[in-house]
Amino acid sequence: MQITGFQLSQFLPASRRGRLIFGLIVTLFSLVFLLPGPPPHHHMHNFYHNRFGPPPALYAIVTNVQNEAYVPYALTLGYTIQKYNDLPDMDTDMVIMIPRAHDIRASSISKLQRIGWQIRFVDDIEISGSENLQNNYRRNFLKFWCWTWVEYRKIAFVDADCMVRGDISRLLNESFGFGAVPDCWPENFPSKTFNAGVLSLTPSMETFDALLKFTGENELPWDAEQGVLNRFFSLPDDVFPERSRRVIPLTYNLNLLAFSNYREEWDGMWDDARIVHFTVAKPTTTPCVENCFWEEPKQEWINEWDEMRRRYGWTSKLPNMA
Repeated sequence: MQITGFQLSQFLPASRRGRLIFGLIVTLFSLVFLLPGPPPHHHMHNFYHNRFGPPPALYAIVTNVQNEAYVPYALTLGYTIQKYNDLPDMDTDMVIMIPRAHDIRASSISKLQRIGWQIRFVDDIEISGSENLQNNYRRNFLKFWCWTWVEYRKIAFVDADCMVRGDISRLLNESFGFGAVPDCWPENFPSKTFNAGVLSLTPSMETFDALLKFTGENELPWDAEQGVLNRFFSLPDDVFPERSRRVIPLTYNLNLLAFSNYREEWDGMWDDARIVHFTVAKPTTTPCVENCFWEEPKQEWINEWDEMRRRYGWTSKLPNMA
């Protein structure tokens, strides 16, 4: 005999029916969330995907471009990120920050989007005293906005003048809050300070607010946001754990200066270099006539640039940047 919902109410009193329904809900919850298998957020992601399409990514690789001259570098960065990393498998977005006031052509923005960058236009972060900084440092505080993007669990920030050569998923590791790579100076490598061109950070509004407060209350260092971040993320773990930093291997931000000043160390790391940072000289198609210390790594960048141009059918030339 088939029992309908109406007939069930005749066999069971209201109190028994309530307990039965509650039991079914508990059983269903246990099957979905408590049995061995993927963690709950994976179930939610699958549900979201089935109902609405691809869900927001868990992680992001972020860069910023402030003017037209740096567009070629951001294009090559985006190309090499995807060449060596499976972003869909990593559940990772590629996001580029562009200040609302900029000189970037619409055609360049279209190229950035075609290469895979999601565009986010952001306001400048006004810092008192920044007008006294070197011209190309004044807007570097834009990267502070990354801490406000709390929709992501972890963000890897990579300067546009970098080239990726391998797997960089380590930068999205959630086991630590903030990490960076030791810097390279003519007289000191590796340095006790870090280079802010590659950062692994955990978004947090509390950290963002504290960072702005710290910046406003202290004298602005000559190296802008890099100096601020080095001072902010320098306290012992047992005082402010959220302001401690993890030291990331040099191969994740291999500074071009090491090629000319610390060649033996550079050669020892080159095969495993994940990110090369063109700090002291940018790749250019103009033949070098003086201070030609970095032509070999620059040529590898140009090779990636040419490969990308052929793939996308672009004819744009590189800017003449020293």
